[in-house]
Amino acid sequence: MKLTAVIVALCATSASAYTSSFMGTQSAMRVNVGRSNLRMETFGFEFAEDAAAVALGEDSKLLGERRLKEQFIPEQQPRSLLTDDYPILERVGELSLLTRTAEAGILSALEEKGLTLGQLEALLPVIEKLGVLKLVQNPILYNLVLPLLIEPAPLLLGQGGSG
Repeated sequence: MKLTAVIVALCATSASAYTSSFMGTQSAMRVNVGRSNLRMETFGFEFAEDAAAVALGEDSKLLGERRLKEQFIPEQQPRSLLTDDYPILERVGELSLLTRTAEAGILSALEEKGLTLGQLEALLPVIEKLGVLKLVQNPILYNLVLPLLIEPAPLLLGQGGSG
């Protein structure tokens, strides 16, 4: 009889491990519906901006498809490095880089060292065979690296300022 009581006691305590710790009356939560459940980003201060007006107002940066097409896209610059390629030849001409290179004496210094334009011209077919020209066509190189080389060139040539 004592053995049976011990077994029943053990079973009763281990069975409680498989039951919920919440009682039915405690688990029913009250759900607030309506304005009392609304959370405001203003924290109740009068001087804070109205988040709904900011998000949905005309000055909002949150744009629907219609406002995106009608307002945002026409405001953008037609020429930017994100949509157009960097104008290498235009910038070289505007900055007068060829004139400044000649005035700096770089070409004459190279000729004194034994490197002529004819020798550089003979290297062009080798450069083409190696595929270097395909690297120049890469938009990252074309729009990121080349502007970093061309724009500071007047300062590097010692002539300061832009053309």
